Amino acid sequence: MKAAGAVREEIEQEMISSSYLDNAPFEFIDLTIRYGLKYDKKPHFLGLDQKTLCCQYAIEVDVNDMLETDYDGLVAIFRKAALVALVYAGKKYDLKTDRLEEMLNDIGSKA
Repeated sequence: MKAAGAVREEIEQEMISSSYLDNAPFEFIDLTIRYGLKYDKKPHFLGLDQKTLCCQYAIEVDVNDMLETDYDGLVAIFRKAALVALVYAGKKYDLKTDRLEEMLNDIGSKA
């Protein structure tokens, strides 16, 4: 959970500094990272709650990789999953995704 919290804080700061949520039809995104047997290429849209102004997504990561890695590996898994989901959501709602896409591309170039 420490790795997931670190990624959440990092990406929240990037979302704020890049104005990701400006003009969004919601105030925040609720992202669930599911532990499964594969990596989702795109997240699953769970809904947009008009009452709470919450946009909900879920994305699956391969738990087998999580079992065989250290803290830095967990951070990398959570970071990539969150960025994939947020870029996807940003494209759907025409949000400012440049910075998050840059971060995602940096992950791909290091792999």
